Amino acid sequence: MKSKPNLPNLTEMLVGIAVEQWLRYALFAGIAWLLAYVFFKKRWWRRKIIQRDPTSADVWRELRWSLLTVVIYSLVGTTTILVSKTTGQKFYWKIGSHSWLWFFSSIVIAIFIHDAYFIGPIGSCIIGGYSAGFIACIIKAPILAHGPHTPLHR
Repeated sequence: MKSKPNLPNLTEMLVGIAVEQWLRYALFAGIAWLLAYVFFKKRWWRRKIIQRDPTSADVWRELRWSLLTVVIYSLVGTTTILVSKTTGQKFYWKIGSHSWLWFFSSIVIAIFIHDAYFIGPIGSCIIGGYSAGFIACIIKAPILAHGPHTPLHR
């Protein structure tokens, strides 16, 4: 009889990942803000696309979108950990398990897979003006990827 995997507390995991993501965001966004709006404001002003300071509404909107991004990343991270714990999927936590060559190669492979799906069919769907929205484009993309010569278009 198989024993249940030792799963971490779901709430702790979600909150932990969210806090880590938010701190990382705050660090890098804070540095960018200080550089652009404190230290080099006059020097970089002419390079701004919008030649005005952001309103407080602009800043709050960006913070809300960033918070949503943190929540999404937390859900993805938590799901990844739960999948690895419950299904036996192998995640290589130590690069030495397979080598640095495989580590960098896997990143290149992931970029090609991502671009093949999102820049190819998704991009053409969005650029083509598919009016049902982005989610519909994601659903329709595999059909677009096969082209008009396949049985999917008959």
